[in-house]
Amino acid sequence: MSSSLAHKTAAAPGPDSAAPSFARLLPILMHEISSSVSDEKLVCQQLQSDPRRGKVAAEKARNMPDTLLIESRGPVVLVALNRPEKLNAVSNGLISGLMSALDRIELDRSAQAIVITGAGRAFSAGADISEFQRHMKEGPSEAVARFMRPGHRMTRRVESFPKPIIAAVKGLAFGAGCELVEATHIAFAAESAAFSKSEINIGIIPTFGGTQRLPRNVGRKMALELILRGRRFRNRSLRSSPRQSGRRRQRARQGSDPARAGACREAATDACRRAFSCPSVHGCFDR
Repeated sequence: MSSSLAHKTAAAPGPDSAAPSFARLLPILMHEISSSVSDEKLVCQQLQSDPRRGKVAAEKARNMPDTLLIESRGPVVLVALNRPEKLNAVSNGLISGLMSALDRIELDRSAQAIVITGAGRAFSAGADISEFQRHMKEGPSEAVARFMRPGHRMTRRVESFPKPIIAAVKGLAFGAGCELVEATHIAFAAESAAFSKSEINIGIIPTFGGTQRLPRNVGRKMALELILRGRRFRNRSLRSSPRQSGRRRQRARQGSDPARAGACREAATDACRRAFSCPSVHGCFDR
């Protein structure tokens, strides 16, 4: 297993004075990241069956929702998205749980950095579509208020968190899962990691700030190509199998309305263009 630095966001974590402390953290972080993205030793098994590897404070265990697994390992807090049966799809409950966990970790003086990963075989396959569809049936305004805005608040919180947050990615990081990775300060990916801006394939644009953060991470042209095609890409290369991409594009064409698809492409293009006209990522969403 090998991991590589996927990106570093424009918002640097913490003041310059924290650099020596972070440097001392690096060996510990690298160990936790390496174990988190390992295909041979899944993080959910580590957290649930190996009590010798760190501990979870009793009060945290009582208050933690079952959508998250949290373990303190010295100065590093390991947070695992814990919906493996749904490939860690991002639901309102998971968003709320992560926000509450970050509030507690921020006030914990012993915690100096966070590693976010996924339990099971995926980081996160994206938003919980069944939950999103339920909100959509109530109307677009309901979907925005009850799902998109909470997602925006989550990625903003991660991006602006005062302590370093590092994504350790194995398996799928699609849609909202990819947007969570974009919001972290640093990301590492295993050989098994696969990313996708897959929202275009179901007729929407990235919902949690991906049209703003991805252009700032990889450049506007590359971001537009990834968002408009919805293709799968890896950490070592932004090339995917033409055969796989062709099948995926064919399925998307068969199941999409041409007018809606065109409007979606225009909206995504405009949103990516505005990514560089706003003074900050947050400014593009404050309405």
